Amino acid sequence: MKLNKKLMLLLLPLMLVTACDGGNNDKPKEEAIVTINGYENINDMYRSKLVYPFTSYNIQCSFDINTDTNYIKEGSGSLKMYMERASGGDYSYFVQRFSESDMKNRNIFDIDKFSLWLYNTTNKDTKITLALIGKGDSAITTKEFTLLNNSWNYCEYNLSRLILESSYEDLIGFGILINEVTGTYYLDDWKVYFGATYTEEDMEVLEVINSCSDKVSKLNRNMDFSNNDENAALEEACKEYYQINSAYRGAVQGNEDLLTLAANYTDYLTLTSGGLTAFNFANPAGVNQASVSLLSTGGVELSYSTDFKRPDKQGSLKVSANGNTKWTYLNFNTSALVAGYSKFGFWFYNDSDLEFGYCVQWNENVAHYIKPSKTIKSNDGWQYNEYSCAGLSGTVEFEYCAVGDNIPGGVLDTKGDLYISDVILVA
Repeated sequence: MKLNKKLMLLLLPLMLVTACDGGNNDKPKEEAIVTINGYENINDMYRSKLVYPFTSYNIQCSFDINTDTNYIKEGSGSLKMYMERASGGDYSYFVQRFSESDMKNRNIFDIDKFSLWLYNTTNKDTKITLALIGKGDSAITTKEFTLLNNSWNYCEYNLSRLILESSYEDLIGFGILINEVTGTYYLDDWKVYFGATYTEEDMEVLEVINSCSDKVSKLNRNMDFSNNDENAALEEACKEYYQINSAYRGAVQGNEDLLTLAANYTDYLTLTSGGLTAFNFANPAGVNQASVSLLSTGGVELSYSTDFKRPDKQGSLKVSANGNTKWTYLNFNTSALVAGYSKFGFWFYNDSDLEFGYCVQWNENVAHYIKPSKTIKSNDGWQYNEYSCAGLSGTVEFEYCAVGDNIPGGVLDTKGDLYISDVILVA
């Protein structure tokens, strides 16, 4: 049986917090082209939906069309939202799909920004997140705002044209995440503005994208990995590819060929190591062996780093989170045979002033053994952890990993990066 490994990381670094214009009753001066939902009637309400994650089955939420003029920003209605904070889980995004709005026939590439008004009736200021939503109702890009209490708050999110073009096939709509304070909120006048242009940041990223595309175009698609020059060219292309923010990587020409070559190359490195290296994250091509699950898209970034590396290694896998997702799941995409090996181990470096906690779970169909959770003080250099797998044929998962103040469990308010090197099998 194959050994499937999944690393689930919970990282919550410092976020950019932007205050909404609380109490500002003036309309924005720019003219909106399309009101994607004004919540004038019950049919408008059913055009939006709340998607529940697996951690939040027990939350109580309700929605209705409001006609009280005290809570209407424009028109004859607004959406009344009662959001109850769940213990042990987070809300998922309240999503407005393009296909269920009045902009369904418009050019998505031309979206400059979207805006909305929210009234917070609670007695506390609360943070919310706006997002560009992709397939699986996952966030592609996000921005956090603070809603002032007992007032209307205008929230506006400027989008990158390059990200829209890079993620075009995955885009489905916009989303709101209200995830801090239980109470009633009113949503109205959800608009989208057109007329996007490339920003200065877009132009800088385009230079890297074009450079990486050029490197990919020169790669031999029939590599046998015995040619050191070709291997070096592949590593350079991978290194540049993973320097690009994941939201832009789809714009690299030939990116699918690059990822296929990287996967084959890492398989080759595993075979030539005698099978002892299950995952080689010390090589630029190795980042391809890991991915962020849909539940954490927009909250976690994977990249190749040379800032922290073990002796005689080129680099490591850098896992960073922007704080826009409480739970962060990092999946291993490939598998390795565990039969015949007595132990498996992994190396990591915690570059934060917090602690790193984890537990390991063996399972075949269902979980049957869980190692006690541990915490290891940070900034102690590279840490190596090893576990016995003698006689086992099931799968192993890194089931609970975190950087935080109150490990394990609970909502963490943290920041920090985690670096992972080799995951190895010991004969």
